[in-house]
Amino acid sequence: MVSLGDQNHFPSNPPNEPNLNLNQTDHNSPIHASGWSSVPLGPVDELTKPEAKRKLQVLLGQLGVNTEAHLFGAMNVSRTFEQEAAWWRENKLSLFKPSCQETMGSHIDKYLLPRFGELSIDAVDERRVQEFIAVLIHETH
Repeated sequence: MVSLGDQNHFPSNPPNEPNLNLNQTDHNSPIHASGWSSVPLGPVDELTKPEAKRKLQVLLGQLGVNTEAHLFGAMNVSRTFEQEAAWWRENKLSLFKPSCQETMGSHIDKYLLPRFGELSIDAVDERRVQEFIAVLIHETH
């Protein structure tokens, strides 16, 4: 079996297929991934470890994994609701009348930020909002 990093065999691969195992602690490898990955590259008796590395680099290139766009997408962490609310205050709230600005700002501070502030903006979906509304209705009655 040809592999990078650890010498584990994953049963999902055919018996004569080498595994390429990438461990996050294998910083000497030109190819680095978080967690474990297993990629069948070919029969063990036909492929050396350096050939497996080259074959994997070509495969990753074809898949677009080694591009700057892919890296940016993988590292891009969603903004929090609190960050989006701050942007909205700065860019949109000022378009309303002063009395509305005050009311909306206090509602954001009193209701929305305590409930959703630390959540990723992607995590604030319709179900969470409906649950939040149900809690507000229950508290006021």
